Amino acid sequence: MSTQKTEEYRTAEEFTWMNRVEGLRYIIAPENMDRPYPFLTPLEVVPGVVVPASIGYQALSINHDPTMPGRFFMSHYYGPVVKIIKIRATEDGGVELHEDGVIAWAKTQWGTDCRGGFPENSPGSDSKRMHGILRHPEIPTDLLVWRNGETQGFFHLSSYTTSDGMVKWRLVGFFNLDGENAPNHYIEAANFMGDVLYVLRSKQDGTPAWLEAYNLDGSRRDSIPDDLLPPKTPFLYGIGVRNGKLYYITSVWKSVTVPRGIYRGSELVVPDVCGDGIAFHNCDVDGDGDAYVTQYNDGRGHQATPAYLIRVPAKAFQTP
Repeated sequence: MSTQKTEEYRTAEEFTWMNRVEGLRYIIAPENMDRPYPFLTPLEVVPGVVVPASIGYQALSINHDPTMPGRFFMSHYYGPVVKIIKIRATEDGGVELHEDGVIAWAKTQWGTDCRGGFPENSPGSDSKRMHGILRHPEIPTDLLVWRNGETQGFFHLSSYTTSDGMVKWRLVGFFNLDGENAPNHYIEAANFMGDVLYVLRSKQDGTPAWLEAYNLDGSRRDSIPDDLLPPKTPFLYGIGVRNGKLYYITSVWKSVTVPRGIYRGSELVVPDVCGDGIAFHNCDVDGDGDAYVTQYNDGRGHQATPAYLIRVPAKAFQTP
């Protein structure tokens, strides 16, 4: 697979690396929560606190699967592949993580295979990096995926079953977002709430991220309710959906200009927990379960420091 980076993307990439925090702890959370755990095993129960688990690879984002409670999509950044994960609550209040599938290749219309669903020599971005995954809003068996540094929209993947019963994937199109889509207006996070697609963008240059809203056909909406707007800071990610609200999370990078933590709109609700993705368990518009945060850790390439999945109990989000 070839990498076709624009000059804007290279500039943003350099800015991001300049904002690395040297000597970063593996878990960015309050001091008494800084405990790593192995993947695919029950986690120690500590009532009311964050529970981290090492997941063995760099997961830049997480989104819930609205077609199945307890199932999530996590991006394997350097794969680039889609990880399908089931999260199950244990009787003692802990959680177990189980890999339910991997999407590493997709067929193109020319009969060739493309890694992660991204066609080779795709211009304008870093085609070797998986950034995020969503269910297609109108075709529940299909997925929308996007690369790190994407600006135009999402690659559309459709599943099919082979004669021997294997489920495979095919690249069938591109979900375009209308509007300016400037070469440095990067898609950092996206999620559907009802019939609206919310997209968090940034320039990756130290200026604040901003929110855009689209209809299901990709056309731009004119306005966004004030209580859904994010805090004004760079290095902001998300987007979690809970009880008709949007949730964002700050990264660990140096240029964050607001108190770090999880935000409901622009309101800080869970301080100190940082990451690059957030999703809620059993999370439809009325969902009220635990939150799961992916924390992409500092490192380079396949040997980089692995990420963590951080569980934040539901009661942390309850309004007093």
